[in-house]
Amino acid sequence: MRRHHPKILVGLIVLGFTALVTLIYIAGRYAPIQTIVSGLASDNRVGLQEAVTVRFSLPVNRRLIVPKIVPTIEGSWRWSDGRFARELTFQPETVWLPEQQYTISVDGVGPILSSAGSVVQFAVNVRELPTIVAASVSENATDVEPDGTIQLSLDQSLSNVVDFSFRLEPAADVVIEADPVNSQYRIRPVRPLIAGQSYRLIAERELVHIAAASQTAVKREPKEKIFERSFTVTTPPAVIRFDPSGEAVAPTNRTIVLEFSAAMDQASVDAVLELTPRLAGSWRWENAKVLVFEAQGELPFDTDFSVTIPAGVKDLTGTPTTEAIKVGFRTVGALRVVGATPNKKSGISRTSPVTVTFDQQPDQASVTDALSVQPPTAYAVSWQEKSLKIQPTNGWAYNTKYTIALRRGALGQYGVPSRSETIVTFTTEEKVVLLNIAWDRQDRALSCEAAALKMALAGKGVRVSEDDIMARVGYDPTPRTPGGWGDPDVAFVGEINGAQNTTGYGVHWDPIARAASAWRPARVVSGISLQEAARQLEAGNPIVIWGVQGAAYADPWVTPAGRTINAWKGEHARTLIGFRGSVDNPTSFIINDPIAGRLTWSAAKLRSDWSKFGFHGVVVE
Repeated sequence: MRRHHPKILVGLIVLGFTALVTLIYIAGRYAPIQTIVSGLASDNRVGLQEAVTVRFSLPVNRRLIVPKIVPTIEGSWRWSDGRFARELTFQPETVWLPEQQYTISVDGVGPILSSAGSVVQFAVNVRELPTIVAASVSENATDVEPDGTIQLSLDQSLSNVVDFSFRLEPAADVVIEADPVNSQYRIRPVRPLIAGQSYRLIAERELVHIAAASQTAVKREPKEKIFERSFTVTTPPAVIRFDPSGEAVAPTNRTIVLEFSAAMDQASVDAVLELTPRLAGSWRWENAKVLVFEAQGELPFDTDFSVTIPAGVKDLTGTPTTEAIKVGFRTVGALRVVGATPNKKSGISRTSPVTVTFDQQPDQASVTDALSVQPPTAYAVSWQEKSLKIQPTNGWAYNTKYTIALRRGALGQYGVPSRSETIVTFTTEEKVVLLNIAWDRQDRALSCEAAALKMALAGKGVRVSEDDIMARVGYDPTPRTPGGWGDPDVAFVGEINGAQNTTGYGVHWDPIARAASAWRPARVVSGISLQEAARQLEAGNPIVIWGVQGAAYADPWVTPAGRTINAWKGEHARTLIGFRGSVDNPTSFIINDPIAGRLTWSAAKLRSDWSKFGFHGVVVE
């Protein structure tokens, strides 16, 4: 067999690669680059959390590419892997705004070897929020069973970024069941609804901003009412009206009225009619259909009353009722809270009011005196019928759990004090600081420091390559020996395409800061606190930080000059680009990792990782 000399093989490979690059250049120069947008549904709209990908027909010069979205939306741009990447993907940080049209423009589109490019532009339309399109109860229905279930159908699948809430007026406790398979909600009363009572079912919707990285709620849009349906609970066969009704009947109401659907045999009704508990007063027939009870005095507070008529009473035709009739009401008692919003939720807007609704008209001064807000916050109160609105004067603090308490003893409409303390809790939205810096993968096995600086400089409008950076960083070719190696505080140690801590290591902060200073003001920080890091990010300054990845362990050595290097196996540099929380108390940080992509770390995780290198970093200003 004829063998080829190794130099000949290398030459053929180089020749082939050169020909490939030449073909790409010629194709890009004489054939315009086409773009295809993916990630859109069949109706050419994007989902609330979906990513959008721009695909180029030929490899492009990534250093020239400048993507932009109008109106501005938080999110990250990401190239697909490889030098000849042809896909640029945008992932929103939380959600696209529904029914909004965004214009995405990509400047600098040109073939991979070009020095100039053109602009491509396209529109992205966002889907509307899901809404209720059908209900099992028709408007003004009069045949709804007291314990019946109401089904509401949506035009889209249930989504974790859209929160639906439901309530009945007058208030009644309900169980809400979500049915993702059929895109439905089912509303079922905890206790049977009051017979003959007219109700209104109200549905509200709120958009929840879910962070793509952590899948936690960071913000909520104001609620909007999207559906109403009025209906009346079916009455027993012989009764079509009963007054009073409800659970907060005034004690001054001394009249009880039953209206039958037909003229009744009064004697058959009078013989078995029972009012519980008994009251001083008398029954009288107003006409053949209407029976009235007049009490001699005011009704007692906080008391359940029922009127019972056994089955078998007859109308004037002699037809008996087939079911027992039992109707009732409850007189008003101690002041009670029947609703509060928001309650036990997170991501609440700093300007969102708190609304507390009572079962009766309260004594406003008494309620205000019994009210407390923790932590202390300036607020104003206003009233609308039975509801109290608490509005922060200067907004709630970011990322804070608030407790609003109403002490027992607050007075109701008739002077009966509340018997228990009411607690409303919620947590406000986190402040988010995020620099507009796209993620970019490192070009070589160990070029994380250059890649991290490249992203930081891009955030300051400077677009350079990793090769440009490494030309200023320099290399230390000292070979590794047992216990000895080069100095990463001076230059890059080992081979940039080598194996970690075997044939290659990396470089520390001083050479990176020196290289960065060729384009932007940059400085080394040491022992920096997370609060100071957040302060720099808030000022718009990204930070290149040092930590580890994988199964890391300490791996020190001594340089030829006798310096001890406290290195780690798994040394890795990243770009700090944002945080959540406040400058004084950042709860998590947003990182562009040249290998792993866009990451969100808790403050504790960042502190643990960064501390291995003494909180050293390079601030690019």
